[in-house]
Amino acid sequence: MCCSICSSSSFKVIKKYKNHNSFFDNKTICECNLCGMQFVNPMPLAEEWENYNASYFLNAHGGNEISNWVLYYNIGIAKIRLLSLTEYIELNEIKIKSVLEIGPGRGFLMEQWLNKFPDTSYYVVESDETVHGQIIKKGGTIINSTDVSKIGEVDLIIATHVLEHTLKPLAFLKKFCGVLRTGGAIFVETPCQDHLYKNLHEPHVQFFDKSNLKDCFNELEFNNLSLTYNGDKISRIRMISTLKKVVIKLERILKIPLHLLLGDFWPNLMKFNLSKNEALAIVETSPHIEKMTKSRWVRCFGQKTAK
Repeated sequence: MCCSICSSSSFKVIKKYKNHNSFFDNKTICECNLCGMQFVNPMPLAEEWENYNASYFLNAHGGNEISNWVLYYNIGIAKIRLLSLTEYIELNEIKIKSVLEIGPGRGFLMEQWLNKFPDTSYYVVESDETVHGQIIKKGGTIINSTDVSKIGEVDLIIATHVLEHTLKPLAFLKKFCGVLRTGGAIFVETPCQDHLYKNLHEPHVQFFDKSNLKDCFNELEFNNLSLTYNGDKISRIRMISTLKKVVIKLERILKIPLHLLLGDFWPNLMKFNLSKNEALAIVETSPHIEKMTKSRWVRCFGQKTAK
């Protein structure tokens, strides 16, 4: 067993892995003594991990059915990510005509992108075939991970909340970035060491901090890097999230605009093109807020350098 980022075999156990699914029994979370990357030990075997992810939504979330409230949440977060992505692309004057998204799930971000840029060729690699129908309906073209080279070069690669599910994240990025054109962009987002505040750690096998993703991007020789912490500070996440959840629940019951008490936690509806229900749904996690210290997510952008 070695670190998935720097390959060091020197690491320490920091806690027991907490899970419901027996697939994750008898595992610990370890930290690399060299680069600080945190990961599951022992890591699942490649074949058994592939089988688990082939039915990811059933194994990790109990199926594909979601409530309207969860739908609002996912659409709201997709709109927040879209704005961050388009701002980065415009700042660096990157022309996008083709996109490869890895692990889009039900395709919420893809749907928002294609609403804004309908002429884009949008390719998708998604291991869980149960969501393929939704992806195709929303305009995505499904390709097998082994056939990625057949699509030619793309202008943008997206992998949001995917790397924490990979056994070898650096190798994973190198593989898919092989089809990214020189000057093209990559967008990656992961949870930030979410074992620090979650009662259950499954189904994540990697636990990133900003420095770990920066190491990955530097190894890939990307430039024009933008790495930010987003959402609530981890040090206050339980208290703040609970408070916001109570305020929003009361607003929905009493029909009183209590969200006005939330200050910066309340997103600008016009700026992010959010409906009120979408804004209410995302307030608990605050994806629109950028922080200087460890927060719920790490959001990263980079541009491929000519070699």
